[in-house]
Amino acid sequence: YGNYSYLEIGEFIDLTAPENSDNIDENGNFTLAEFSNTKGEGYAQTGTFKGQIRPDGTVAGAWSSPDEKKIFNFTLNAIPLNGSADLQMVNINKQEGNCKTEEPCAHIEIIYPVIAKLPGENRQAVNNINNAIARALAESMPAEEPTPPQQAAEQFIADFKEQDASYKMSWEHEVMTNIYHNANNLLSIGFSTYSFTGGAHPNHAEAFYNFNLLTGKQVELSDIFSAGYEKRLTMLAEQKLRKLYAIGAKTPLTEAGFFEDKFALNDNFSVSTTGIAFLFNPYEIAPYAMGEQLITIPWAEIKDMLKP
Repeated sequence: YGNYSYLEIGEFIDLTAPENSDNIDENGNFTLAEFSNTKGEGYAQTGTFKGQIRPDGTVAGAWSSPDEKKIFNFTLNAIPLNGSADLQMVNINKQEGNCKTEEPCAHIEIIYPVIAKLPGENRQAVNNINNAIARALAESMPAEEPTPPQQAAEQFIADFKEQDASYKMSWEHEVMTNIYHNANNLLSIGFSTYSFTGGAHPNHAEAFYNFNLLTGKQVELSDIFSAGYEKRLTMLAEQKLRKLYAIGAKTPLTEAGFFEDKFALNDNFSVSTTGIAFLFNPYEIAPYAMGEQLITIPWAEIKDMLKP
């Protein structure tokens, strides 16, 4: 799974397994369905990637449009950028039962980064970021109290086994890492959580974290924008939100299903080379049925508000 973007457009295009099926084999051959926002159709499949992860780490194959009338070959190479962190990904994956059958099963998977090295060789900065990541992960685990991932995974499976056999149902908990920016001494990552242990529907959310790679400190909005930015940035974000849902400038937001008429920015943001994105998770400003709200503001529209 993953995503990519065109620099001149900026918005991320999602890549996922077709119909949530297994999409890679032991030889590295894979299929990825591409989804993005389209004019007229909304969020829809816009293409398919078929290729192979080669032994040398490169990725190659072909992209095709939904009607297969357009086909382009592609090659993907990993090139470290200036001022980037050396990330080592950790994968904790536990399962109880066979999740490919209709029998109840439990599956928990946690993928997260550990900072191995930073551009400035600052060990304290490495420790600061790794500790912040550890705290964020512990809070996203399926436990009543913040719990380290390995311990939480073991407890999740143990709790599943203790379910009453008469009411037993499948459980799932996933925490995936999205990397939105890793260059110029700035790291922007998101931890996306999906969880289902019974109830009307699964729960999902994503929390963004941004780090200064020279100091190891988290980057706040006040580190990015000049004083007095709040009012104008909030206004621009609300305009983007209204455009997403085709809400008129004078129409109350509650008429479109939102909880409040007064819009306010949150501090759940990510940064990329093209702009800043604010994410409102389900239930934050709108009902679950409306999903999440991702508001992207290009740097070009707010460059006069940025600090040097």
